[in-house]
Amino acid sequence: AFMGITKGCNPPANTKYCPEYNVTRAEAASFLARVHGYTDPDPSTTLFIDTADSVHAAQIDAIAIQGITFGCNPPLNDRFCPDASVTRAQMASFLQRSWFIGPGPSGVFVDIADTIHAADIEAIAHAGVTVGCNPPVNDRYCPNDPVTRKHMASFLRRGLNLP
Repeated sequence: AFMGITKGCNPPANTKYCPEYNVTRAEAASFLARVHGYTDPDPSTTLFIDTADSVHAAQIDAIAIQGITFGCNPPLNDRFCPDASVTRAQMASFLQRSWFIGPGPSGVFVDIADTIHAADIEAIAHAGVTVGCNPPVNDRYCPNDPVTRKHMASFLRRGLNLP
């Protein structure tokens, strides 16, 4: 919040964080756009057919222009699915692309073999951005679970190396 990455969950007052709320894909785009200071060079148009009515449309386009997202309906990728909860697997790919994190060792988590995001999950684990979902063992990532606002804060804090 101090860095301006989050504005709270109860606009316009923004006096609450709501740590247990799931983060939507649109909200994730805004978090990441704010982290990097990305802006949309042409907010009069949108890159995805389902984001024009979103308050996050400019941030969604900004992270798409930077290559952080490609959409939610491969291979066409003309949709972003802004109101869907972002999964931990999708967030791993957003974060890996956001910080250009290189590959990490495989076999860190026992539950990611069936996801197309496995390499990105291993990369962010190797970089210390995630520690898993089942402390203290942390041998599971829970790739299909939604990212909550408290998880988002932890991912960003670790990715930015904040104390």
